[in-house]
Amino acid sequence: MRLLMAGSLVALGVLLGIVIAQAFAASRDGTQSKAAACQDTRLGEIAAKLEADPASSARLGRAVAGDANSALDLAVMFGKIDFGTMMCFERMAAENGGKVSQSNYGKYLMKSDEPLVRARGQYWMAKAGRPGNDR
Repeated sequence: MRLLMAGSLVALGVLLGIVIAQAFAASRDGTQSKAAACQDTRLGEIAAKLEADPASSARLGRAVAGDANSALDLAVMFGKIDFGTMMCFERMAAENGGKVSQSNYGKYLMKSDEPLVRARGQYWMAKAGRPGNDR
């Protein structure tokens, strides 16, 4: 069961990585750097959008409480709808310890033209590869 769950998470991560790359390539107007700088104050706005779906609302609650898998699920859900919101949840999943999200978020930041943003991307890439980080 654990192996199946891990395989599913890796597949979700790969899919999300592809979505991030496509979204980044499709939009070069500077919105990506704004997406990476999203504020936690937007969570109320996002919660209002999810009210109609109890499962997604519950997932948001778990993500905010520190569940990396729930944050990754929300990132995948918003992937084709809203790039900025997707990246907010990708970052949240990375902060919550999700190895796949740390790698995806690091790759996203590494594409920046700004050296400090790229340095932060290197941080996330290194964190994703550390032993013992298996979420």
